[in-house]
Amino acid sequence: MKFPGVLVLVAVLIPSGAWCADWTVLTADANLSSIVSYMPPVLRGSTGNMRRIWIRLDFKTPQNLPPLPYQSVVSFLEVDCAQKRVRELQSTFYADHMTGDSKSSSEPNDWRFSTPGTVEAAITDFACAQ
Repeated sequence: MKFPGVLVLVAVLIPSGAWCADWTVLTADANLSSIVSYMPPVLRGSTGNMRRIWIRLDFKTPQNLPPLPYQSVVSFLEVDCAQKRVRELQSTFYADHMTGDSKSSSEPNDWRFSTPGTVEAAITDFACAQ
């Protein structure tokens, strides 16, 4: 799954609500002015130059891209710190902000290199600093 200008990541169906309460805001995309991404306080499954992290993206307006129109996505991402690249391992898309209809994908995407000034770069910088 590829989305223009946005990196979208992993997913497991997790109940909406407080599961994201301890996450911190990483960045808001200035170019799109519609995305807020959150990072959890603890990275899990990380070894060597590889990091596995969760991310949540919230959009102010619905995104009309497959697999369904959505306003939130929760993803599990793999980050290669040595090569500065990322890929989604799994994602769950929510019709509303972490509620409503949802659709999950567990097919890993191809690796994509981080470009300075993007959400992907902020994620890579955060993950690799841990």
